[in-house]
Amino acid sequence: DGAPVTFKFYHKKILESGNLVKLNDFNMNKLLKLIGSALPIGNKLVKSYRKLVSIFQEQPSFNEVLRCTKCLEIINNNNYCSIICERNQCQRRVADVIEHVSVDRSNRQLIEIIRRNKHLILNYPQLVDKLLPCDVLTGLVYEKKKKYLQTTFNDTFPITLMLHIDSTPVVHWIKKHTWLVTASIVEIPPPLRENQFNLLLLSLWNAPVKPDADSLLKEVCDTIKQTLIIDEIKFSIDVLLFKADLPARALATKHVHHNAYYACLECDQEGMWCEEGRFVTYPYIQSSINLPTSAHFDICAKLVHQQFSDDNYLGVKGISPLTKILDIPTQIDLDVMHLCFIGHCSLLLSKWEKMIVKETWYSGNEFLNRMK
Repeated sequence: DGAPVTFKFYHKKILESGNLVKLNDFNMNKLLKLIGSALPIGNKLVKSYRKLVSIFQEQPSFNEVLRCTKCLEIINNNNYCSIICERNQCQRRVADVIEHVSVDRSNRQLIEIIRRNKHLILNYPQLVDKLLPCDVLTGLVYEKKKKYLQTTFNDTFPITLMLHIDSTPVVHWIKKHTWLVTASIVEIPPPLRENQFNLLLLSLWNAPVKPDADSLLKEVCDTIKQTLIIDEIKFSIDVLLFKADLPARALATKHVHHNAYYACLECDQEGMWCEEGRFVTYPYIQSSINLPTSAHFDICAKLVHQQFSDDNYLGVKGISPLTKILDIPTQIDLDVMHLCFIGHCSLLLSKWEKMIVKETWYSGNEFLNRMK
């Protein structure tokens, strides 16, 4: 008390000085004892190097658990997963274990991103019409959410997330695949919105088996909507949309695969089986078709849950955890990358390459490489 420096600053300087001259643990303890002997009795100087280091160690912002590949239940310290599982308390190989990481309730990761981009988050929504009129912030769903927040809590600012799921081989090991659940904040303007330092990691599933929607998303959906106070500013966390490729979208929404009957989330067309190609086709229908609503999906999911249907009902396979945080299909985005950019754009580029002068084509490549 009354010192010109704070408790944490003083200890940080001691730690930096010890690291600078490369003192080991034993000599750091001796240094702390020497400094303490010159201070008044009852001072707040820590007495050990281990305690000194612990002051500056950041607490993990993720929960890490191991799950059984058979029953998907958490494996405890006694190797117990589920009493009905054949692998319960059996010796497990690495390939028999699911590594599941999920964000905890401290919100440390989200708070850091908001604090770092606070100026953009507060100002970009007011300028988006002039700067980027085609951005998702100008859409009806965001405008509706923003208006509701302003009329209900006029002193609260929105933090609206876009959720994304993808499966990728993060590690080159054929026995396990990694599923990532990430999110970006739409109040941060592009391209900073997709910058790696501004992306939220919500869940990671590394396993030889595909996750089910509940194991992967339930905890995220239960905790994501909340109110945070950061630097005396109140922020309300909400979800704008969910985006994924077709297999990941089917998993998360508990809907049938894209090569099945009633595969479209946007309409109730059944589809027709093509025997020659061995796939389901969706031919053009001149008459109008029904557009399913969130209420339609809720009813179908409840019918499946009550076992009125063994597999699916009109394409719906169950109650998705996503229904807690958004409306299906209104807030399920189309997979533009796979449906348009990878397929159609690659074909167009191959055509354009034959039409454009080589020097111009190469200069375009160099320009794009500089943007990476």
